Amino acid sequence: YGDIPVDTNLEKVVCICWMVFGVGFYSFTIGNLSSFITTIDAKGAQLRAKLQTIEEFSRKHDLPKDLEIRMKSLTTNQNEITQHDQNKLLQELPSSLRAEVLNHIHADIFKVIMFFKDKGPEFLSASLPLVRRFNLPPKEILYKEGDPSEEVYFILKGQIKLTTKDKVAFRVYKDGSMFGENEVIYKEGRDSTAQSITECQLLVMSKFDFK
Repeated sequence: YGDIPVDTNLEKVVCICWMVFGVGFYSFTIGNLSSFITTIDAKGAQLRAKLQTIEEFSRKHDLPKDLEIRMKSLTTNQNEITQHDQNKLLQELPSSLRAEVLNHIHADIFKVIMFFKDKGPEFLSASLPLVRRFNLPPKEILYKEGDPSEEVYFILKGQIKLTTKDKVAFRVYKDGSMFGENEVIYKEGRDSTAQSITECQLLVMSKFDFK
């Protein structure tokens, strides 16, 4: 069609078929191209979000700049780019780089908590991302006697006392101590009340992760 005239009905049918084919092919090509560009944009947005997560993670834990750059480089080079939380982000790193990051983030844990001092790198890489930190004000009750045993505790700084029903203190835990594990292991309720003596910096691990 165009500058070539058609005369017979057969020629008209052929021209119509070619026109329909051309429109269909054009639509198919443009549609696929649009879909491809949209996919690229979505992946780019996911990558930017993930790199932003790394920057926030690095600032929060005061990571050295070279570690942050290496994490970004590995993340950028990955084929599959998805949104991850911090623990998933750490699990994606090679074991050697993950160990370096964890060693920097949790340097205070290695120095203070006896439980982690003699553990190998594989154990630490698997367990440390599962630990969360929180502060406890002075004279605050952590749990009461008879409560379900849901967590194991480690003391980074401060003192925790265990008391009986009569509020008689029979044990005091200090920096580096671990407590609450016996009831978790034996699936028993708390056998005493735990209360802070001073302001405490604690580490907590869920009973499911502790096992």
